[in-house]
Amino acid sequence: MRGRFIGLFGLLVFLVACQGGGPPPGDTDRPRVYEVVGVPDPDRLLALAEALGLKGVAVDADGGLRYDDPRGVLRLPTQPLGQQPNPEDGGDATLERFDFDAFGARQAIDEKTARERFMTALTQSGLAPEGEALAGEVRFLAADLQGTTRAEAVLGVEVSFQLALDGLPLVGPGAQVQALFETETVPTQLLYLFREVKPGPRVALLSREEAALRARGLLGLPRGLDLGKLSEPELVYYAPPLSRTGVRRIYPHYLYALVEEVAGEEVPRRRVLVPAFEGSPKVTIEHRVEAGKIVAVARVQGGTPPYRYLWTSSNGALSEEQAGKGPELIYSVEQLDGPEVLSVWVEDAEGLSAGDSVLIELSGDGAKPLVGGVVDAGSEWIGSCAGLPRAAANARGFVVTMRLAGAQIRFNYGESAAWERDFKDTGDAGVVDNADLVFYTGHANAHGFEFCSQQDDRFLRYDETRWGDGDLEWLVIAACGPLQRSAPGGAWWERWGPAFQGLHLLLGYATVTFDNTEEGLIFATVATGFPFPSLARTMREAWVRAAKETQGPEEIWSVMGVYGKNGETNYNDYFHGRGPVGPDIKGSDLGGWWIVWGPS
Repeated sequence: MRGRFIGLFGLLVFLVACQGGGPPPGDTDRPRVYEVVGVPDPDRLLALAEALGLKGVAVDADGGLRYDDPRGVLRLPTQPLGQQPNPEDGGDATLERFDFDAFGARQAIDEKTARERFMTALTQSGLAPEGEALAGEVRFLAADLQGTTRAEAVLGVEVSFQLALDGLPLVGPGAQVQALFETETVPTQLLYLFREVKPGPRVALLSREEAALRARGLLGLPRGLDLGKLSEPELVYYAPPLSRTGVRRIYPHYLYALVEEVAGEEVPRRRVLVPAFEGSPKVTIEHRVEAGKIVAVARVQGGTPPYRYLWTSSNGALSEEQAGKGPELIYSVEQLDGPEVLSVWVEDAEGLSAGDSVLIELSGDGAKPLVGGVVDAGSEWIGSCAGLPRAAANARGFVVTMRLAGAQIRFNYGESAAWERDFKDTGDAGVVDNADLVFYTGHANAHGFEFCSQQDDRFLRYDETRWGDGDLEWLVIAACGPLQRSAPGGAWWERWGPAFQGLHLLLGYATVTFDNTEEGLIFATVATGFPFPSLARTMREAWVRAAKETQGPEEIWSVMGVYGKNGETNYNDYFHGRGPVGPDIKGSDLGGWWIVWGPS
């Protein structure tokens, strides 16, 4: 066990609306519920693919259409440079270089053409949804060691729908209609994840007090601790993933976001959705301590059974089996110092969520040792301790999928067991630098990312990092905005460039994003191809897919990497054993950095 619970909840948390609009809790308006008719007819989905010129497309088992060009997505001109031994996986590293001279010859399609092409195909197939079609460019930029632009290019145009029901935004992984056009009018990527619905009955909104109470529970703030001020939330509709086959209705939700000051940094929170109507699920934890063991039961009212449960301990005291066992929990915390916060996140059959947290006074101390591995991965995350009710499930999806795909899991540290010092430049490999791939989910800003413990402190700044001098090749920061291209403290390359000491790719976002349960699972599945390794995509393609399926068109994904003095690059890296992996590029071999970004 590792961790020390510090008085995180003593900080004043301020919730602000991420976007304006929508009636506040207690408003007399009665929004509609929408009844799910079903997913679109497969023949219409295939007709959409045909109208766009796509061949060999199949509809997925959940009724969604997901297509990626088998030749690759967001390809850039490169030249092969041969191979060299790669001690990482016992094979060879594949060397290639950017052909910067050829970048100018790559002409991306224009926004008007892309939008018209997609709209025409949607209309012809009878699949045009309600909402606004937004077009945004996907861009690439490379800078040398002095920050001088070496190359820049528009790689393509993403056409995405800002979907709506009854004039209110429709958000979530079950509401994604988008296509990526690069140099041709045939898209290289297509997503149509959508349920057909019809108007249903109207429902009463929760009272202002009850909405605040539900928000408090979902944000993982224990009863008896100060929440701070709740601002006016935005009213939206939420569409759960298509994999939730029990969803029969689409319900109104309140959208919240948080901003907190941590170690002198203003850190935006991932946005959180709270069911906004009477009859939505509510959960309360009842607990007692007997003979050193904590006995807890989650009591659920409302919603639609069966329920999924995910328990989290602020000190990382639960095994994977305990975390997802069900409504009853018995466990012990052998090593900690300070209060234990036990939280539960519940999701009903229709994708509606609820949560609760309780403070438990215990004592102890200790640390968890690392375990070994060759091709390996790890995860660190903050969830209920930082107002992220879905983070534990998000990290768990990554860890479980990577393990099933054959990677050894070196660590999975959550809540106060996730430490800033694990990511810091310590002069040796450190904790994080002992794994090939690390997934962090929590809160971040342009300067770094946040933790709930004081090990060493609660915020990791960009100038405290040096990654890749040990084992780390790929680091995911699934949080808000670390890869903003400009911010106080410098441009993207000034802030994060020195962190690349053998690190291949830094994968994250450039904007505020949604808290979700699916990001880690989708990323790991696409990167490994699980359960079919031959279907694996590059690491950057896997991250783009995860962003597209969990965020909206206003959220910007981003990937950063390095290039060598001769243009060598890891732009097309696969996970070990799934395809070519480039070499570490660092020290005197470093020529500069590159970044690519686009709408989710």
